[in-house]
Amino acid sequence: MTFFSKLTARIMQPKIGAAELSFYVIGKHPGWDDHMPDIGADNPEVLDFKQRFYVEALAGNINSGAWKHLPEPELLPEFNHRFVYWHADVVMHGAIWASRDGKGRTLFPLIGMVFSRGLNPRVIAAASSAVLDAFRASSLRQPTAEGLIAAVKVANDSLASLLPQTPMMDQLIPPLTGTQAGELLRLAGDDQHRARMIYALQRSVQHVKANAASRGDDFYETLRLPSVAGDAPVASGSHLPVDWPAWCLAHIGRRVPILAVAYEGRPDNRFTDVIIGAIKPTSIFPLRASREKIPLCSDIPFAMDSAFLNACEAYDKACMQVGDAPAPVLPIN
Repeated sequence: MTFFSKLTARIMQPKIGAAELSFYVIGKHPGWDDHMPDIGADNPEVLDFKQRFYVEALAGNINSGAWKHLPEPELLPEFNHRFVYWHADVVMHGAIWASRDGKGRTLFPLIGMVFSRGLNPRVIAAASSAVLDAFRASSLRQPTAEGLIAAVKVANDSLASLLPQTPMMDQLIPPLTGTQAGELLRLAGDDQHRARMIYALQRSVQHVKANAASRGDDFYETLRLPSVAGDAPVASGSHLPVDWPAWCLAHIGRRVPILAVAYEGRPDNRFTDVIIGAIKPTSIFPLRASREKIPLCSDIPFAMDSAFLNACEAYDKACMQVGDAPAPVLPIN
């Protein structure tokens, strides 16, 4: 690459914004008789996410009875999720858990969320986990609005102390290392399950590349993947599903919004749902659907020829061989 092409690439590379780190809460709590008001949520990205995820998509499934009509054992008993929403240099890490309002209604959850801009997603994933866990414990102990507002302040104070020591995001589409990619593959299990998962990932990335730009806000692609919230988390130490969005972004090669939600409630039913593109009632419907209703993509049997199986095995080996260097990219048209 010549000097001028390097300079042009640097100029054309989207800029990463100044570092931001703050805490927000959405949903229902006994301190309010209905949905709680925005507490300090003047951030436009947070308000947009709340509108799309909570007001439209979550409420759409609850008010329509879409989840209520699922029979046992296809319905998960309650909210108990972690999530990551990643778009450009904004990454939101959150937890969703069962709650109730002051009138005792239990359909809607409470959501605690760490908003970050321009910060390393993996470092924030690990650091925000403790903040989210502490806030959840406080919210369950605090039945009043004043108590919850105080818990939000404590969470924000904790994040303020983390901000100076958190490294910046160095690129908008960061690659996974070979070791990290190999660990994700191993979450699927044996060679057959890994090959099925690779096939599903390839197909989804192809669909995104072919349709995301032309269909705009109407487009989404969903995947049910093995959970990094299981008993054997990836070596990064994070139990938030940040690695699947990183894998998808590296293969898509351009900025698209990705929401990854990991269910943690039942050890025998854990999963990570990845939604690439629009957040809509239909795209987040899987959140309360068990693996009996929607199996992992690695658990769906289909015929695979030996050439494809060999290619998957070669990719797995290539990931492990490069170690801490960027992982090789799957051949996706």
